[in-house]
Amino acid sequence: MASAYLETEKGTLRINDISLIWGGLFDYDVMNTPWSPPHKSHRIGENVDVDDMTTEGKKVTKIQLDKLIKEQGFNITVLDEKNHLHLTFP
Repeated sequence: MASAYLETEKGTLRINDISLIWGGLFDYDVMNTPWSPPHKSHRIGENVDVDDMTTEGKKVTKIQLDKLIKEQGFNITVLDEKNHLHLTFP
């Protein structure tokens, strides 16, 4: 999906909170901010967070991702979390 986004929108998605190859915790708070328990669904490969800005500084919207997902035939649900987009893979 990130490759399709790069090709169509000319932007590089910034990925965060994705599970490790063999599962397990992949949450590390480098900013020392108030932190909630780890994203359980992220640990088993069902979810990934995408930043709301590309590495080029372009805004990423739910509308853009929903359109791309439909056009490419992906089975992904997008939830707008205000400062990032939460993607779920069934």
